Amino acid sequence: MKLTTDTILEGLPHPILVLDGDDLISYANPAGEDLLQLSLDMLQGTKLTDYVPEDNPLISLISLSRSRRNSASDFDIRLESPRIGERNVTAHVAPLATGGAGTYSGAMVISLLPRGMSDALDQQLTNMNAGRSMSSMGSMLAHEIKNPLAGMKGAAQLLSLSIEDEEDRQLTVLIEEETDRIAGLIERMEAFGNFESSVAEPVNIHEVLNHALALAENSFGAGVTFHQDYDPSLPDVAGHKDSLIQVVLNLIKNACEAAPDDRGEVTLSTRYRLGTRIAPAGSGERVELPLHVMVTDNGSGIPETLGDAIFDPFVTSNKAKGTGLGLALVSKLTDDMGGFVDFESEPGKTVFRLQLPMY
Repeated sequence: MKLTTDTILEGLPHPILVLDGDDLISYANPAGEDLLQLSLDMLQGTKLTDYVPEDNPLISLISLSRSRRNSASDFDIRLESPRIGERNVTAHVAPLATGGAGTYSGAMVISLLPRGMSDALDQQLTNMNAGRSMSSMGSMLAHEIKNPLAGMKGAAQLLSLSIEDEEDRQLTVLIEEETDRIAGLIERMEAFGNFESSVAEPVNIHEVLNHALALAENSFGAGVTFHQDYDPSLPDVAGHKDSLIQVVLNLIKNACEAAPDDRGEVTLSTRYRLGTRIAPAGSGERVELPLHVMVTDNGSGIPETLGDAIFDPFVTSNKAKGTGLGLALVSKLTDDMGGFVDFESEPGKTVFRLQLPMY
């Protein structure tokens, strides 16, 4: 097989862009087309600032590299626009000789790598065992929890008989459904370490999100403003519906508790993004995780001192309300379904992101 520059660039998994001396895009590899959400034919001749704000550090980095005629890098750039969404990248830019005899015409080549992905993967590998220490605790608590759950379901059934309003009766149905779901989860917690033996099933992630959102709006999230930003074209997730509901519900609960009491906001969003592949525990086969679920709050952020320990049992940033078990369970259940969970946090914005396999 004969290798060419084009075949090599097209095979790279991260975006490569080439600008001419007037900052017009002259080339983008497939990953670059995906980043800017346009084909190369549409991109050619357009300005990079059509997609990235002029005050973005990437633009100044390109200007610096061009003026010095030397390569330059920035390891912490946030690309943010309505078209490309939000991306944290490491940017490498360099002058490109395009004229005769290697003369420089002002052209620039730009390479953008997802920032911190290797760190996030290392963090996930560390967190994979975070929830496993809860195994013995699950067995101990299972018997004690089942009895009050049965009482709650019986009380809900009795209430439904005396309620005439159909909307209110639906709330009792919701209580019954939740007690059944929790009872099922408790039974599985008795063998907490054996989730991964279950066969994955196709799950509509938006049904999961809407169910968890209905629970939140009628309980702990009553004072929070929720936003939904879904990609309706997403295929089914390969996972377990009850486990996914538990994972999403825990993330929403954490987000609601982190959001400010005044004007608290939580956003649920879904995206399809290629790129992340991992080998699930016990499997040598690498799996693509293209289905992304994000839960975002506008709280004060996770303290830097907690760092990667946020997924450890009994570690919490909310001493008043939190027990420190929710994220440990999120990590364990996500891992058992062959997925990946990470987060980004800064004052005013925290995003927990699930990356899940496609069925």
